[in-house]
Amino acid sequence: MSRSTTKRRTLLVRRQAGPKLRLALGGAILAIACGCRDDESATGPVCYPVQGELRIDGRPAQGAMLKFLPATGAAQGQMPTALVDEAGRWTASYSQAGDGAPAGEYRVLVVWMELAPEGCLAFDRLGGRYCDPDHPVASIVVRAGENYIGPIGIHTQNEPP
Repeated sequence: MSRSTTKRRTLLVRRQAGPKLRLALGGAILAIACGCRDDESATGPVCYPVQGELRIDGRPAQGAMLKFLPATGAAQGQMPTALVDEAGRWTASYSQAGDGAPAGEYRVLVVWMELAPEGCLAFDRLGGRYCDPDHPVASIVVRAGENYIGPIGIHTQNEPP
């Protein structure tokens, strides 16, 4: 393949990828560059391990996602999240899986997404009741060192839909 053909194909891919791909790649690079650090020589905030459990109506909430919003001020930029495993346990992640969260106070929100029967749209199995920043599921404090957040329980049985 000639050099000019390769150059044309590269330009075609760039045009087809468009601004969405460039934005996604830029975001990924920013996440890597601005992630947590565990030593003084790296950039980004220092993160500490944070683990816990989530049970909904007494059962492990496999697939539910926790979002950790700063306790004060507006939620801006990157925030820690956690995905609940089959046993109901979760580990917070900031920029890499399991890297923890920066020290501070957080409001914990929960969503539990599921695909609609048609398979093309997702919906929150909890109806959005636990993702309101003004009414968090829990409030936690992340400190330097290991952080274990006891079980968080959500009871939906006697709540209106």
